[in-house]
Amino acid sequence: MKSKHLLPVCVLLSISLKAQPLYVNGNATGIESGHSWQNAFTSLKDALAAAPEGVEIWVAAGTYTPAATFYIGKNLKLLAGFAGHETDPEARNPDANVVVLSGDLNGDDIPGDFETNRSDNVMNVVTIAAGVTQDALLEGFVIRGGHAYGPASPQKGGAIFCLGNPTIRKCVFEFNLARESGGALYLDAAGDKGVALEDCRFFNNRANDGGALYSTNSKLSVKQCTFTRNTAGAGPHQKNGGALYSIDSYGLIQDCSFTENFAFDFGGALFVRTVSAFGKVLEFQSCTFESNEALTDQGGGVFIYNSGDGHSFLFSGCRFLGNQAGTWGGGFDFEARPDGSNSRLVLENCLFHQNSNEIYGDGSAMFLRLAGPDVDVQVSHSNFSENTTDYYATAAIWATGGSGASGNVAVSDCTFQNNAAKHSAGLDLGSSPGIGPFHFRVSDCSFRSNRATGRSGGLTLYSESPATCEVERCRFENNRADGQGGALWLAVSEPGFQARIRECIFKGNQSTLGGAVMAYPLFFPSTQEADITFENNLFVNNVSDNAVIAGKYTGKIRLSNSTIAHNQSGSLLAGSESGFELQNTILYNPGFTEFESLSEDNTASITSLGGNLIGDNSMKGLLHATDHPATNPLLDAGHRLIENSPAIDAGLIFEGMPSHDLDGNDRMLGGCIDSGAFESIYHSGNECQLVGAWEHAARAMPLQLFPNPAVRVLKVQLPVSVSSPFFVSLFDSAGNWVGEQQLAEGELLNVEGLPGGIYWVQAVMKEKSYTGKLIKR
Repeated sequence: MKSKHLLPVCVLLSISLKAQPLYVNGNATGIESGHSWQNAFTSLKDALAAAPEGVEIWVAAGTYTPAATFYIGKNLKLLAGFAGHETDPEARNPDANVVVLSGDLNGDDIPGDFETNRSDNVMNVVTIAAGVTQDALLEGFVIRGGHAYGPASPQKGGAIFCLGNPTIRKCVFEFNLARESGGALYLDAAGDKGVALEDCRFFNNRANDGGALYSTNSKLSVKQCTFTRNTAGAGPHQKNGGALYSIDSYGLIQDCSFTENFAFDFGGALFVRTVSAFGKVLEFQSCTFESNEALTDQGGGVFIYNSGDGHSFLFSGCRFLGNQAGTWGGGFDFEARPDGSNSRLVLENCLFHQNSNEIYGDGSAMFLRLAGPDVDVQVSHSNFSENTTDYYATAAIWATGGSGASGNVAVSDCTFQNNAAKHSAGLDLGSSPGIGPFHFRVSDCSFRSNRATGRSGGLTLYSESPATCEVERCRFENNRADGQGGALWLAVSEPGFQARIRECIFKGNQSTLGGAVMAYPLFFPSTQEADITFENNLFVNNVSDNAVIAGKYTGKIRLSNSTIAHNQSGSLLAGSESGFELQNTILYNPGFTEFESLSEDNTASITSLGGNLIGDNSMKGLLHATDHPATNPLLDAGHRLIENSPAIDAGLIFEGMPSHDLDGNDRMLGGCIDSGAFESIYHSGNECQLVGAWEHAARAMPLQLFPNPAVRVLKVQLPVSVSSPFFVSLFDSAGNWVGEQQLAEGELLNVEGLPGGIYWVQAVMKEKSYTGKLIKR
């Protein structure tokens, strides 16, 4: 009977012995078997040597120093924070019972001084071997005084030199130094299972690269860790990554803070480099980068240098606050290199606040240089506020690097507010010369109260290579440029450039030239062939000495179904080699000239495609017969058409016309398409007009002509009483303006000099247009 119980008893005994922890207490006085607190090891080194695979080592408060390094070559669980009497690991308190693993053998280090009294310090306080997995645990320790700086190797990982995949939890790394990489922690080839860092604190560590942490070819899981006042500046080489340097590493970094870290060169807090083709994802969630600095170069908070293939970098819910770069990318810098491909960058729900450039350079908050093929960039639901630079842009996204560069950029649901720059105080997008195809899209963004001392208070679209740009449903409000382009600068030098600005509001912007928009090339030679269209846009309360929209050396800009009204300037100004093409648009700014030409060489032009309502006669001789010059559109306080507005149903139907208005309502809510940005629910009773369909205009507001056909003179009879002189314009059968004459009541129009043919006669009285068809013999 006893033999029947022998196996269970042995198994229970085996389990019990296997689960027995080893104890370490520097003040113990027993036989140092490690099997109880009374007989605890006084040396952690001895405990590590004696511990079998999988055992827990409980370490009591005190300072422990290695002879050379604490070597962990198997899966052990090292727990700190015991007072020296506990029977349950949950009863320990690492904050009260501090366990220090120190590389300072003489105990004479000066905190924060990495030179004085450091010759006795060991190079690596802890070494973790390659076979160690995440079943190994290091929890609750303070690790300080590692000094990987000297003639021996490795000059990496002052606190921990790690080739395995352990879990490190609730540890403090402070005052560690490495001449090369990873002042506190060096990770190499950690494998697919990876290293897990949880709730750790890295404070005042230093290395050449990765002041606190350096990871190469490793999978990372870093959660709830803080990196504070770490420095990349210890060695003779380029000094990058004040807190963390990652090369070909991947994984998740979550709920971490990077504060007051410093790099002499790149990446004040974080430096990421990829060179491999394995195409992994490195993700940051809910991390804060605050008051970090890259002294002489790029990426005050983060610098990413991608020359690998298929890599993705994701940042969600991250904050970039008060970071500073010497040059580009005060908060964030991303470089997609020509030798890398298919790279992807996603920034969502991020905040960029009070970042800056100190010496020179662009992108106070963010600078993205896209030089590789098939780059995909998505920036969404992010806020950029109070960032400053003396050069270009709060956020700069530029394609560069040659014909191999190509990709897509989408910026959506973002806010740019109270930023300052010399040029492009909000967002700057574009392509440098010789670049492959790029598509840029900005949608549902807000640009408010930004200030440029030069050009572009809000958004710049820049192109020296073929590219397409879409700007949709954005709001530009109270931006200012002391030079040109209060809200938007179209800096175009490339004939293959195409821009569509749709359903946007430009309100209260200010600039000397182009209160809302300036189209002017950044470099010469200029182009007259760029394709630029504004559709369904509203321009109100903008201020300028010289027009709401100004253009020079950019060819024609098309405006359709837009409203430019109640601004403190005229609507349009065209300089040399520029002009405008108008359709179904309202220009109404009482007291100001709606169109001006500054061209001295007669290369400025304006073309009407019909359906426009103009507040004055500044475009005489240039209008279509279906236009309404010197007419009040009758707008309400929201700049929408009131009942009986002459703009109701005054637009012309044309191929490719917008399906919705600025409010998102269907076009042709009434009888036909209206002029301006908003469609009215009212109907004028007139039939829809087609482009070139003069008969509709004649039926809508008929003008009586006698005799008809005419040879020498013509009587023009309006259907309303005439109390003052009125203007009469003549157009040929193609709609081209022929001439104009002012007539008083009963005065005849001289048509003797006209060649025989069909003409359209348009008279304007009391801000209404009347049309008749004339046959000249």
